[in-house]
Amino acid sequence: MYSYNVEQARGDNHNILPVVMNEKGVDLDGAMDWVVTTYEQVLSRFQAQRSGLPSWGPAIDSEVNNFVERMCLWIRGHDSWSFESERYFGTKGMEIQRLRVMPLLPTVSQPGVGP
Repeated sequence: MYSYNVEQARGDNHNILPVVMNEKGVDLDGAMDWVVTTYEQVLSRFQAQRSGLPSWGPAIDSEVNNFVERMCLWIRGHDSWSFESERYFGTKGMEIQRLRVMPLLPTVSQPGVGP
């Protein structure tokens, strides 16, 4: 979702949002809702499975827990990086993160590039 604005501005349809809009026949808000709901479902399953991991003994349990914890940190780190870097939101990343509102960039046409 973070990259959608810059991608739609350059006419790129290779993003989950236009794919969902096309597949589900929904507008941008509907696609955002679908992605958020799906993410929440996946996260809930992940958390349930994490809490239900079997034991393989103290040494292996420690390694598995470290691995799973790092996966969690990677997800959170990606979220932070997306707003803190200027890649997707320019200098307004922290404001967009706080307000959760982002005006769409105008689409720039690229001659000779098809859908």
